[in-house]
Amino acid sequence: MNFSRKKLQGLIVVLLFTSFVAVYLSNRSVLEFYSTELQELQVLLSVQLEIKTSKSNALQINKSRRYLHKSALCPACRNASTGENRFPTCESLVSRYQFLTAPNNETELDAFYTVMLNNKQCKIACNVSCADSERTRVLWRMDDIAPPEVSGRTFYLQSVPDKHRIPRTALSDLDSYFSKAENLHPQREYFFEYNPSILKIPDGYKLPESLTEKPVYLASFRLTTIQMCVMGTKNMYNGSAWPPEGKALGLALLRADFSIIADVAIDVKAIDKSVQDYRIFEFDNQLYLSSHYLMWPFWLETFNGTGHYGAVKLKHKFDIANEQQHPFDVYIRQAASCARYSKGRNGKNLNFFKDLETNEIMMELLPMGPKMRIDLNKSCDWNGEPQEPDTEPPSVSEATFRTMEELHYGTSSLFWNDRGSACCVSIADPRNVTGPPLLLGIAHGKTLKGPYNGFAHQYTSSFYAMESVRPYGVVAKTGRFCLGFPSEHEEDNPYARLNMRTLFVGESVNCPRIHFVSGMLEKADDPSILVIGYGVNDCAPRIVQVEKEYVIRLLFPTDEMELK
Repeated sequence: MNFSRKKLQGLIVVLLFTSFVAVYLSNRSVLEFYSTELQELQVLLSVQLEIKTSKSNALQINKSRRYLHKSALCPACRNASTGENRFPTCESLVSRYQFLTAPNNETELDAFYTVMLNNKQCKIACNVSCADSERTRVLWRMDDIAPPEVSGRTFYLQSVPDKHRIPRTALSDLDSYFSKAENLHPQREYFFEYNPSILKIPDGYKLPESLTEKPVYLASFRLTTIQMCVMGTKNMYNGSAWPPEGKALGLALLRADFSIIADVAIDVKAIDKSVQDYRIFEFDNQLYLSSHYLMWPFWLETFNGTGHYGAVKLKHKFDIANEQQHPFDVYIRQAASCARYSKGRNGKNLNFFKDLETNEIMMELLPMGPKMRIDLNKSCDWNGEPQEPDTEPPSVSEATFRTMEELHYGTSSLFWNDRGSACCVSIADPRNVTGPPLLLGIAHGKTLKGPYNGFAHQYTSSFYAMESVRPYGVVAKTGRFCLGFPSEHEEDNPYARLNMRTLFVGESVNCPRIHFVSGMLEKADDPSILVIGYGVNDCAPRIVQVEKEYVIRLLFPTDEMELK
């Protein structure tokens, strides 16, 4: 928000002149009134200078980043009652005054001064209820505080036959395409991949002999008919809002540059019909598939090979032409391991990590919350007693920065409790580089029903760092951020930019309404880079590379004023 210091100084001169006129006229009440206003304006001028200092320090984190601040209108001021029915809050009164004085280009702060002079309740709320620390508090845009992208790319699985895809040539006129009966559900069933999870294939892992290249990474995808790419086309499902879900597990072997070497679409009904929101993990040279609180070890094998002892071969979702063959098969232990919570179903979006001291595998019931041990060598004992959490870790209470929702909606709760997105990457502890490392994770928050229809079900993310040994105390957490849309140059997935609906928190943010982080790892050939996988508006999968040092600085600012 730009505020003209010259304009304010000019106003002070006018007030001083008025005060002298008042003395000359021996009107002491006028003199006292304007002297008081002059003192308040001088205080506000000093506040503005403090904000500029804060801005200078804050931009040290990244000089190209923008941010918002509250100015003199902290939440207590913005949401205070005016006592008027037509404009019930001070913010609405300020906005109204700005509208009426639009030809004069009144700033919000200019309008605020006028409202203070004319509405006693706003004057009290804005000068008494708002501490100076709140007036100068920096509030970041969620897109601007996010780690800058080094690079990004989307994915498109070749294992999904063309008959289960919307043709690229039809994307420019979907209404025309879906006006034809042969293109509608159930005559056609369309699949979309999103929510990628990714891991580095461990050194020495036995790969299918049929591969002609050695892959570096394995990625998984939710492959489903439930999507939001073309929800605006009502005819797609033949008048139905949602079709019965068709689903599969997408697996892709990736090169060092994250391009696909080979991929398969796997039918997972054989292990659990409710499986969804897949994630993949690697512990002790073994690959695991997770869904909800269940985990299965699995193996990649040569197509139509000898198989894996004690494991069941999962069917491929789609048939292929006789002269072709699938690039590899997937075998899985049919019995899942689990950690059953005594208070009912554990929910979904759970993550797993290894205790760096005991080598036990732990499950996060909630990020920054309770942890439970899971024995991956045993199958679930469905008749046994459910478990209690092994530990309830302590957690920091304050995030390292605050964000724009406070500017527009005050401090009222707008989000569900944070749930798991991705965990964990080992990082050195900036507070003690020779001590035990920390574990870096990402949580996501989803908006509740908010101030207007359609506000709910928007997603944000936050980083957190916790101890790598019991009790896994959370030592730092960031405020909320969001990840961006694929660029026009990311052409792998033709659907990636079909749904460009943005996150809206008081104002539009340059991020998808839904960015759902589902994987994170350190880049194989560059440990200074983090690779983050996420779904874009339940439509397409994307990964971005970001600098690990930037994330660490978000969690552990080197200057107290750097983010605040």
